[in-house]
Amino acid sequence: MTKILLLLIAATASWAADGEVHVLPVQGNIYMLVGAGGNIAASIGKDGILLVDAGTAQMSDKVLATSLQIATALAAPVPNRCVGLHCSDSPFGWSSPSLNAIISSPARPKPIRYIINTSIDSDHTGGNIRLSQLPTNSKILGVTFPPVGVVPTATVISHENVLQRMSVETNGKTAVPSDAWPTDTYRVASYKLSEFFNGEGVQIFYQPAAHTDGDSMVYFRFSDVIAAGW
Repeated sequence: MTKILLLLIAATASWAADGEVHVLPVQGNIYMLVGAGGNIAASIGKDGILLVDAGTAQMSDKVLATSLQIATALAAPVPNRCVGLHCSDSPFGWSSPSLNAIISSPARPKPIRYIINTSIDSDHTGGNIRLSQLPTNSKILGVTFPPVGVVPTATVISHENVLQRMSVETNGKTAVPSDAWPTDTYRVASYKLSEFFNGEGVQIFYQPAAHTDGDSMVYFRFSDVIAAGW
């Protein structure tokens, strides 16, 4: 296990130096995006995209493109090459190319719905502004913008101490532009997302004695993955 961990650390270090965003499948719906500053955990599925941290501002366009590429690939229909009266994959026992195109095409994937900031560090929050705004081009990578019943921007969640430090004023200026502030905060020991997201519960745990006074960890219950904001 130690050897695997060291190899993973070495690989992520080399990826972070080449200026690209790399994808590492973790488990279940969870992927790790490496090279955007701090490592980003991404839950990607039928409900859209949830990011744990947003990376740096400079890498936000690449993070957005990579996330949407994964979402589009996951939603792509599996080709059914059977044609005729005895196709086992068809619930009706018959199939045709045109019929397959109609009944097997899934709904278009949805964009970034949530961003969880695990700390105030700029390599974790720098992409908040870009990634929380839904693109105006509704045909980017075949992703639906905006999804039905969803507000036109992503919800950004953090511990309240992150928001407090971002909004501190010095000489009339806040530490971080208000567009990058979290839109939802929590102040207790843990916070649970109000909905199941991509088929699983998502919990956030406050870590009061970590790197900063607003650090959090995120637990994806069904995938059994913890994102520690590394």
